[in-house]
Amino acid sequence: MEFTDRLEVPTAMHWHGIRNLNEMDGVPNLTQAAIALCDSFDLQTIRLATAQRADIMVEMPAGELGLEEVSTGESVGAAMLKANGLVPAMANSPAVMAWYDRPDLSGARVIDVYLEGGAIGNLLSTQFEGDVLALRDLAQAHSKLWAFNGIVGGYHHLLAYLALGEVSVLRIWNDTRWEHSMHLHGHHFWADSREFGDKVRSVLRDTYLMTAGERADLVFVANNPKMWLFHCHMMEHHASGMGAVISVT
Repeated sequence: MEFTDRLEVPTAMHWHGIRNLNEMDGVPNLTQAAIALCDSFDLQTIRLATAQRADIMVEMPAGELGLEEVSTGESVGAAMLKANGLVPAMANSPAVMAWYDRPDLSGARVIDVYLEGGAIGNLLSTQFEGDVLALRDLAQAHSKLWAFNGIVGGYHHLLAYLALGEVSVLRIWNDTRWEHSMHLHGHHFWADSREFGDKVRSVLRDTYLMTAGERADLVFVANNPKMWLFHCHMMEHHASGMGAVISVT
């Protein structure tokens, strides 16, 4: 794929659901330089992997079917499905295989991640650039509202050094009044999800939506070397402190 930046500012492109090369991960100033205006580069061959996505099967012998994004309360066109007139080769769902099996947790490395901050939260003060500041000062002077383990996050905040191949658990407590879309770059993790109802289902993801007050274990094998970002993918949360880095060597 060739990527050309026609925005008014430098940018980069990050992939979800893809086990990518570190230097193609698309995090400016952490894994690669930002793409300059109107410059382009050829992306190397990438391998698709099982991660957060939606697989749908639609019985649609003719016509078109539109998909719409409705989270804001207003319908926004997202995709259009067009029938090709072919008879499905099989009536049942195709077999689905996980990228890798959920690992044995005997001897696993546990990394505690405590999320705090936001409006109506319990964060009174936290560390930012070496100083402990009150939340009001953080918000008014620095536009920061969130913290990981008592530190306003960023590329400087190292959550853990992991050995290559080490079974690891991000043990997260979302002690806020808000949902957070937690995304790990370069890896896929197992999580016990209730998003399909009351029954807990083990799912393999690279992004997991945590509800307010939820505790969750994100289980993964650190099998992709170099520095990887772990952050909330609600970008205003990320920009205001909800992010950190994991090193795999």
